[in-house]
Amino acid sequence: MVYSMTGYGRAEKKNDAARFVVEMRSVNHRFSEIAIRMPRELAALEDQVRKCVLRHIRRGRVDVFVTMQLTAPCSALEVNWDLALQYKKTAEQLASMLGESEPLSVKDMMLLPDVVRVVDEDVDVALYSALLLEAAEESALLLAQMREKEGQALRHDILNRLDEMKAW
Repeated sequence: MVYSMTGYGRAEKKNDAARFVVEMRSVNHRFSEIAIRMPRELAALEDQVRKCVLRHIRRGRVDVFVTMQLTAPCSALEVNWDLALQYKKTAEQLASMLGESEPLSVKDMMLLPDVVRVVDEDVDVALYSALLLEAAEESALLLAQMREKEGQALRHDILNRLDEMKAW
């Protein structure tokens, strides 16, 4: 069987909590080299993704790109109430001293430094591993199929050229 060294595979898997896209492309290389780019939160799954590729591809350089989109919120807002109250008190004092009657609005308060901040929660890798690995497996399979199909086209082309040379 003749296989091409170049190919591309892409798979997308999603559920209620997340969406993963795994893209793989391969080029000629003497040995097997797999480069994986994925969100750092998923680094613990890198070896398993590598094994998915190796089940289908034995040789060549394979670049793997994993994108993750969580549909469930993974961050929360945290309010520094003490600071917000200090800003409010100071704003009321300023308004009183300057003869202004317009207090700070909630929108104004939210824009003040350190009153509201985004707190990222840890991503639970276990919840998403099966979905990611399913996408990686499908992407690797599609890559292998493309390499096989192109390999057959190369084989056919080479045999035709040999027949033409024999005919000379």
